[in-house]
Amino acid sequence: MISMDKKYKTRGGEGVTLYEVTPLLIFGRIGPEPESWDVGGCYLRANRSSKDLVEVKPRVTQKYWANIYPNEAPSFYLNKTTADCLAGTDRMACVEIEFDFEEGEGL
Repeated sequence: MISMDKKYKTRGGEGVTLYEVTPLLIFGRIGPEPESWDVGGCYLRANRSSKDLVEVKPRVTQKYWANIYPNEAPSFYLNKTTADCLAGTDRMACVEIEFDFEEGEGL
């Protein structure tokens, strides 16, 4: 459901500004051009358009520390102190890894 309290872009990646969401139509603009969509966010002038609305989800950055070992999978921890405390004697390195993703990505 399209809502004024969420952010949207077009399926093609263009920025969208919404002005009003009514029970039948959504009014807004893409750049300087006024546009309208149905209540599901489908662009009214074309079927399955690159101008359909898609929600912009917040980006999340998560950092971990990884203990690296010669013959096994790395172990991940939320901070370096924990990684150091739980390190095995054969640890080769302890590296910081940062993941940047859109909320819900990959689900």
